[in-house]
Amino acid sequence: MEAEHRRKPGGIAVIKSELSGRVAALVRAKAPESATLEYKSQMYSATEGGRKEFAKDLSGFANRDGGLILIGIREKDGNFEEAIGVPIEEIDNAIQWLESVARSGVTPHIPGLGFSAIETEGCQVLVASIPRGSDQPYEVASAGTRFFVRDERSVRTMSREEIKFAVRREADLFTRVGEFVDERWERFIGRSYDLSQRLSAEQHGALLIVTPIFDETFTFRFNLPKVIEILPHYTSFDLHSGSSPRPRLDGIEYTYTGIDDFFPGYTRIYRHGIIEVADGYVTGRREGRPLPGLVLMKSLIASVKSAVEASRKVTGADLYTVDFRIKTAFGTDIAFFNDPFGRGRNKVDREYLIFDRQTVSYADDINTNMPYILKPLLDQIWQAFGYVSCGYFDQQEKYVEPR
Repeated sequence: MEAEHRRKPGGIAVIKSELSGRVAALVRAKAPESATLEYKSQMYSATEGGRKEFAKDLSGFANRDGGLILIGIREKDGNFEEAIGVPIEEIDNAIQWLESVARSGVTPHIPGLGFSAIETEGCQVLVASIPRGSDQPYEVASAGTRFFVRDERSVRTMSREEIKFAVRREADLFTRVGEFVDERWERFIGRSYDLSQRLSAEQHGALLIVTPIFDETFTFRFNLPKVIEILPHYTSFDLHSGSSPRPRLDGIEYTYTGIDDFFPGYTRIYRHGIIEVADGYVTGRREGRPLPGLVLMKSLIASVKSAVEASRKVTGADLYTVDFRIKTAFGTDIAFFNDPFGRGRNKVDREYLIFDRQTVSYADDINTNMPYILKPLLDQIWQAFGYVSCGYFDQQEKYVEPR
């Protein structure tokens, strides 16, 4: 039987049934330690040495192929002996400690990292599920800003050449993503001529691009008829349903009906799994609420979630990058959390807003946690208008929409 320990919203991950089955299979097979599996008979010690040891293990797995750390398994010379478990009364505190070290001990954040308690062989085993990192290399500051990598049964310091290779590989990947996003942005704002898709000079707009991350991102190609069958409709950025999909050379497109001569928006799903959502209305005044009001926040959260879900159906990817940009206009009202209608006292003073790329993991329980997952991006949007952070999170960091 599986015991689920669900973290509060904002936690790193939620246990999934396939992980429970995987752990049970490893225990039944008495699998030896490997490059993707580590056993610990006891919880890491709650000391600086214990924090450093766990951070090194996280870095080592994330810098190679990912893997599992099973706490509560006795081993000898790397070979499974027995499942002894972790006392059930210690589990919550142990998971909180593991999450704390993961947040502060390893840089950058490892998307998709999960901590769970799973019942197997009559006892509770703590499981750290570490994905292959999407932003390698991962460093451990407490170890003198060093990088680690997992070998067959141990963790060692990465060599200079390994670090250089990891940096170059990730830089190449994200450079290619960035070039694609920049090209689409130029078309969106009208610098690159495309009459059917460009915004007029006075029109607001928002562009969201969600990219699945693989070792070779742009080598994936989907089957067009199959995807049209899977996704017969797609909801636009401002939560309006679009047309039926229209095949294109580079994928499929869903278009939306505009008002007068204004550009309404579209959603494109490219053959390599990237989803582009363009909108010509959501950043303007809607329902009396100006930027960066509730309509924009709700639309962005819902759109990222929809894009990740749709791309995963097509590609099966677990990791995604999120690029978000806004074309606004000088003089647009800015809304405060406690004054959501703006009152005309505060105005936008720039035309383009380009926010930092964010990485999202499908494993981070996007149905429940998406506002918390996207908080760094939401904060950036509010900071662009002079606020410290997104006003829809209270002092306890709980997401609360204003009425």
